Parts: sequence; C-alpha cells; structure tokens
Amino acid sequence: MIITLEKNAIILTPKNNSINLKPLLHYIDYSFQRVNHFSNSVVILNEISEEIKKKYLLKWAYKIYEKGNPYKDSMFFQRLITSYYLPIHVIIPNNNSVSKMATITIDQINSYEISVSCNQHQDKITQYFKLIFKDSMTLTSNKSTFNITVKTKVHLSLLKSILSRREILNIPVTFIAHGLSFKRMHPEDTYTAEYLYKEKLQKSYMILSISDDSTAMEMKKNYRNMLKKYHPDIVYNQNDDLVKLYTRRFQVIQNAYEFVKEHRKIA
Repeated sequence: MIITLEKNAIILTPKNNSINLKPLLHYIDYSFQRVNHFSNSVVILNEISEEIKKKYLLKWAYKIYEKGNPYKDSMFFQRLITSYYLPIHVIIPNNNSVSKMATITIDQINSYEISVSCNQHQDKITQYFKLIFKDSMTLTSNKSTFNITVKTKVHLSLLKSILSRREILNIPVTFIAHGLSFKRMHPEDTYTAEYLYKEKLQKSYMILSISDDSTAMEMKKNYRNMLKKYHPDIVYNQNDDLVKLYTRRFQVIQNAYEFVKEHRKIA
C-alpha cells in the first residue's frame, strides 16, 4: 500500500496483488454515501456523519502501509488521521501499469467549471480534450493545466464518458478528482442563470442611463432625476392607466438602482 497525503486529497494506491480489491471496493460502496467511481479509482467524498468510518479505513490502510508496525507515535499517521475530511482516492491497479500511467487531476471550480491537469503526455492529453470540448475549453499559463466550462448536459455526458476510460490516445490514464460531484453540477441551469444575470445588469444600466464605467455619483444623480421625472404624484389627478404606468416605471427604476448597487458591492 502506498499512501500519499496531498493538499486536497488522500491517495491510497494498493501495490499489485498486495490486497484483494473486491472486498475493499464492496466495503467502500456499502459504508459510504458519497462515492464516485472512475475508470481507475474510487473517490470517497466527505460526509460529516462518516468521520469514524473514514478514520477506520485510513487506520487499516496505514497498518498495511507500515506492515503492522506501531502507528500511535507516527507523525505521518497523526497527519493522515487529522486529514480525514479530505476526499480519499483509492487507485485501482490495471495490468501492472499504475506507475506508468498518466495521472489526470480534475478540480471542480464551481457548479459548471472544472480545472484539468496532467502529469505527463500533456500535449496529447490537451489535444484530446480540445477535440472533445472545443470552444468550451480554455488554456492557462501553465501548459499542463486547462479549464473546461461544462455548459450543457451534453458536455456533462462527455465528461462522464472520458472519466470512464482507461486509455486516451493509447496512453494508460488514471483520474484523480478533487471534490468533483456530478450531483452538484447543473450546467444548463447555472449557465442560463449567469446569462440572465448579465442580461439583467445591462438592462439596469440602460434604465438608469449609465454604463459600467459610470461613477457612484453619476449613477445616484441619474437615479434621483429619473425618480422625479416618473414620480406617480405628478399624474395623480389624471387617468388611472397613466398613474399605473408612472407607478410601474417608478418601481422599475428603484429596482434597477438597487440591483446595480448590490452588484457593485459584490464586485
């Protein structure tokens, strides 16, 4: 058993034939609620109620790692146990090629965007993902890392399909996913919400006759002038339709102002 304690995950790599994987995988599926299965690994995500079970699994893995030696005085063991809240990745050996595989690490940035990095064969792996995701993929300054925006359910389906592969362009691969949860990914809803938010922001700018570069003073001045212009009291003695029109316009101006003001606080 090889145990690697990373910043964002605990990785357990059984040495070939060192343990029987079937009972281990059965135990994981039976004992933990949040488990993701990939082509060459199983990922146990954090669940507060399962703290004891995760510590038990780590203690068992450490006993094999140290071949039964005492663990109570080990600093590494203490670090390992106190890191139980991290995702635990159990790597599944494939044809004695674990050490030769390209390891592809996936970090979930938010509910519709992921970061992908690779430890070797970067050019080929990047080329493969670019072919699949096209304009939804953006390169970063780090040549071994790129981001993918999972805009639609088709993108999500493609991602799941890739994660089930054992080879990419004849390169043996294994996936390590830090906190990736398909249940938390709602690409179409999230992408639409982001689009609608930007659209509402632009409409609010138009209503207030301002731009993104306008100062707070300019925005407030326009806001007050428009409130005076469309105040319902101006037409209170005229027909009801006109009063309703002014009242509705007055509310629209107020809502636009509050929305832009809140947006700038967050930004």
